[in-house]
Amino acid sequence: MKTYKTCVFENTIYEKVTKYLFPAILLVYAYLGVNRGIDITDVGYNLGNYKYISGLDGMWYYSTLFANLLGAAITHLPFGTTMLGVSVYCATIKAVFALCAYVFFVRSGKILREAAFLGMFTSLSLCWAPQVCLYHYLSYYAFFVIAAIIFIALTGKKKENLLILAGVLVALSILIRFPNICYMALIVPVWWHSFLVKDKFSDVLRKTGKCIVGVLGTLVIMIYLFLSTGRMGEYIKGIKELFSMTDESKRYGIRFTIVNLINSYTCIWYWFIPIALASVLLMVLGLLKFKGILGSHVLYNAFAVLGMAVIYLWYKKTLLFDYDFTSYSSMYLFGVVILTIMLILFVITALCSRFSDRLRLLSALAIVIQMITPFGTNNSLYVVLNSLFFLMPVAFMIIAELARFKPTRYLHTGLVVLFLFFSVQMAFFYKGFTFREKQHEPQDTYVEGNAVLKGMRTTASNAALLKDLTDLWNENGLAEYPYEVLTFGEMPGIAYYMSTKPALSSTWPTLDSYSVEKFTIKMKELGPMMSEKGMRYVIVTDDSIEREGAKQEILKNFINENGYITIYDDRGIKVWLREGDLKK
Repeated sequence: MKTYKTCVFENTIYEKVTKYLFPAILLVYAYLGVNRGIDITDVGYNLGNYKYISGLDGMWYYSTLFANLLGAAITHLPFGTTMLGVSVYCATIKAVFALCAYVFFVRSGKILREAAFLGMFTSLSLCWAPQVCLYHYLSYYAFFVIAAIIFIALTGKKKENLLILAGVLVALSILIRFPNICYMALIVPVWWHSFLVKDKFSDVLRKTGKCIVGVLGTLVIMIYLFLSTGRMGEYIKGIKELFSMTDESKRYGIRFTIVNLINSYTCIWYWFIPIALASVLLMVLGLLKFKGILGSHVLYNAFAVLGMAVIYLWYKKTLLFDYDFTSYSSMYLFGVVILTIMLILFVITALCSRFSDRLRLLSALAIVIQMITPFGTNNSLYVVLNSLFFLMPVAFMIIAELARFKPTRYLHTGLVVLFLFFSVQMAFFYKGFTFREKQHEPQDTYVEGNAVLKGMRTTASNAALLKDLTDLWNENGLAEYPYEVLTFGEMPGIAYYMSTKPALSSTWPTLDSYSVEKFTIKMKELGPMMSEKGMRYVIVTDDSIEREGAKQEILKNFINENGYITIYDDRGIKVWLREGDLKK
């Protein structure tokens, strides 16, 4: 028999409608914008890595192995040879995950259906990273699934052995993105739950041991598979390069990440003051006793609504956000304020005995997820905002629970209003934002004559560039053997969009993570390939080639020594080809 509320409004018709309506909305919502945006940087870079995985640099191949293998597999599915096809498949993964996460919160988490829906809806709205960047999203999904399994293992009857499975997934998540090794921090909520339910020390050891068995057992199997296939040396080499990357790119280091996180959370202190003051005031009102009209709950709830509306308008006036939904300015700082509120709610809930053990465990899991997610990236809190699938539903449920307690009954109303403001604004952001597309330009133009980009919409200026390059490629047969392309600058996606095999092990050699030493070695290999095997290389550059740097000098020398000329120079892009390779 059901012993908890499933909906805010316990009406039979309402419950039946929302049972199917909420999942249907999430399903459709996950596919919005699936054919919008043709980014020549990160999107094309990842798509090229999937298509040309056999030549991918070892460091990125092994540090994001599962994502690369899944992406490569998708390119072999029906319509997987097109950007739209891959985008639809990735959106399908996201949609299925969103539905499963919703079901988990409603059934296993036993949180209100509205909290699960609003949380998942807002989380989808903040999926700013391109959905084809699988190493991002597979990491988020894995983190969620591991946390969900831990929750079920600790709260379900005779489900404790699932902790072994959680350990298995923690180990496997390392193959999605090596920094996911940080997911081992999820052992902390296991210990916290043992404290809540007053486990004996032997019980704590047993639960911890099951997690460790899952992790170590899987790692042993992984090592055996690498050894048996002769790939262990390659894997170790790739991971070593990943660790050495921080020598040239400090933004990926742990120290930089921690300092950046502190700065990110503290940068919004000015905007957090009115929220803190309003919270104190609403809690005081919740404790006071008045008679007559001054004692009306309607009056104080209306005051809470009005107060949050005023704070929201003040936020807009003081530039916490704007309504330019084509840029991050409409979401980021506002998102950091919400993240800070959420973290405070998670900590208070985890520590406060007035909340249920289930919600306290969910809060502990949410704390770990929120704090660990940024490690191994250089995207700071952007990456947390991109992965709210676990955090946001729990936050909405905590806010709903605040209505049960006298001191926080009006704070509950105020936070509901503020979070709804945020959710609505993020929905507009989801509709208007496309990664790396020019602001304020409609994405209503198709690229004609390019089979890879069929069905995809982009801005007129981007479509014109891609059309020019497509025509140039077709006129000179640059997509055909023995041509390969060397992209240098902020347009690594050209290789994928023009269906031309990359000449180097990376289509983005200007990244700090692609060392000068590695670039030098690869460039020295091209000369003999031209003279001995008849290979031909088309070079595409942007203004990066004009900057000072070792890589620039190496490429300029190669261009000069091999008689390259510019055959295209427009919109900030240059295409270089040897004069003798031009079709007459």
